[in-house]
Amino acid sequence: MTENTRTPIRSRLLRVAAVLAAGALAVPALAAPATAAVQPHPEKPDGPLTAVYVEVNGFDLANVADYTLEGTNAPVFDLAYIFAANINYNAEEDRAYLHLNERVTETLEDAENQIRPVQAKGTKVLLSILGNHQGVGFANFQDAESADAFAQELADVVEEYDLDGIDFDDEWSRYDLGAPINDFSFVYLVTSLREKLGEDKLITLYDIGPTSEHTVYDGVQAGDYLDYAWQPYYSAYSIPDVPGMDRSQYAAAAVDLTQTPVEMAADFAHRTLDDEVGAYLTYNLTDADHSAYLSQITEVLYGLPTAYQADPIPDTTRPAISAEVSGGVVTVTASDAGGLRQVTANLYDLVNSRLLAPIGATPADPPLGTSETVQTWQLPGGVTPGIYTVRAAATDLAGNTSVTTVRVTIVDRTPPTVTVEAGDGVVTVTASDAGLLRRVTANLYDANNRRLLGPIGSTSAGSPLGTAETVQVWNVQAGLAPGTYTVRATATDISRNTGVTTAPLVISAEQVG
Repeated sequence: MTENTRTPIRSRLLRVAAVLAAGALAVPALAAPATAAVQPHPEKPDGPLTAVYVEVNGFDLANVADYTLEGTNAPVFDLAYIFAANINYNAEEDRAYLHLNERVTETLEDAENQIRPVQAKGTKVLLSILGNHQGVGFANFQDAESADAFAQELADVVEEYDLDGIDFDDEWSRYDLGAPINDFSFVYLVTSLREKLGEDKLITLYDIGPTSEHTVYDGVQAGDYLDYAWQPYYSAYSIPDVPGMDRSQYAAAAVDLTQTPVEMAADFAHRTLDDEVGAYLTYNLTDADHSAYLSQITEVLYGLPTAYQADPIPDTTRPAISAEVSGGVVTVTASDAGGLRQVTANLYDLVNSRLLAPIGATPADPPLGTSETVQTWQLPGGVTPGIYTVRAAATDLAGNTSVTTVRVTIVDRTPPTVTVEAGDGVVTVTASDAGLLRRVTANLYDANNRRLLGPIGSTSAGSPLGTAETVQVWNVQAGLAPGTYTVRATATDISRNTGVTTAPLVISAEQVG
């Protein structure tokens, strides 16, 4: 950051990206794409974006992740800038190249500790490119090819370190030592970079220097390819004016977190809302605790103070779950905003105290990971008829579990198996059932099995057998006339299904005599 009569600063965030038609460049030929609007954290109240530049030569980018809006997991900063890499000059090859100083390199190489925690909070991380007292800058590429070559270096570093975009800051270039400034240089550079990055990465402009004065060429507006532009003087408020962009893409306020009076920062926040400007820019986040200062901004922009190094708000909300049983199929529906881990269903006894059998379960590893699911499973087979409890449970990624139960009546519609043997005046009835037997009987009928002649034997009607199988033996009644008879045996289970079988019984004269 340089210091002028008003000192430039560095940061700003965007809420809505512009999609504007642009004329075609002679070189290269490109239609203006949709740019990449920043989507704030879902817990963040509506309001302008907030951006921050971090001087990584002195402070860690990871500090950005220490600031959230109080009572939420939403980050204070929607955009964070690694400040800064440089555009340098290679005299032997007469070309511009991307220079990463030692601390910028360390920050990029230590992405797991410096960048990923910031991105995990929901903050976009961009690399800011700054002039470096040499005769090259964004405003004096002499042809499309040289601009394209530098754009490729920028795109490569974004891809290699999984960054969210590039920022252009045209300070400290010594244009007086190099090729002349022209109208097409920055337009070539931005259109080429947009083509290489695609629509899901960000390109922002720190609106200062010759670059800010040369953003239109041959009917093509660099602003159509930019996502945001920042007013560059800290402790100042001024709405930028970049052709092809609107207020939703600007930061008019720029504050130095270590120098700008806090009353001024709060006033700028009010003006940002009043002017319906899309972002608010901050600079110079150090290792100190800036939460009191930032609260004066965030309370205006979002209605919430800033929390410092706040632990994530624990998820204590249980999943929603319901279950139903129809036609022997159990359907479990579960949902959770934070993501589901596992859904299970088990069969319990009537009073829901004893586990009888599993019904179904999703894998515990890997977890479901979805916010909602519908699972269907068949009831287990071979279960004794009766009334049971289906207990379904859903566990989310935070370990919260919800349980629901539903009663199910398993009805036995299969009659018992029954056989009968009759001979020598003795009848033997064998019966079995997948469930439990209630009663077994045997009766004597005429030869045609039409007329009941009398009972042979039966188990008690008042005391059900309660067994899965039985063998009953009875003597045939005495005094029967010689001839052929029919023994009809029946077995009834506890669901009152009845099986019937018959067997002939022959009474000889010898048996009577």
